[in-house]
Amino acid sequence: MKGTLTFCACTCLAVWGGLRAWERYQATWPVTRAADWQMDKGNYKKALAMLADAHQRNPHDLKVTAMLAECFDRQGDKAMAAVLYREALPYLESDHASPSSAYHRERLKMLQMLGH
Repeated sequence: MKGTLTFCACTCLAVWGGLRAWERYQATWPVTRAADWQMDKGNYKKALAMLADAHQRNPHDLKVTAMLAECFDRQGDKAMAAVLYREALPYLESDHASPSSAYHRERLKMLQMLGH
């Protein structure tokens, strides 16, 4: 009986934690897709507005942070870009990072060499 209750409690906690993570992911996924599309079009100002809102809602989403850093970088705000790239570095160095993470790591190195 005790083992069954423990199993049920652990299962409930795992499901609850998974649902919470899914809610955070689902809240930013459409925004990152739309912002990525705007960035592909060269519309960094609009992408910046979308990503800033997503970053404010979930500041722990490091993919959004990396995209936000790129927008600041492309618009000329190198100091803010460097801060955000450093913040997103754990994501950029992880196995889950997007293919563009190599570009972001190189930009951070370049910005650091420039003194940012």
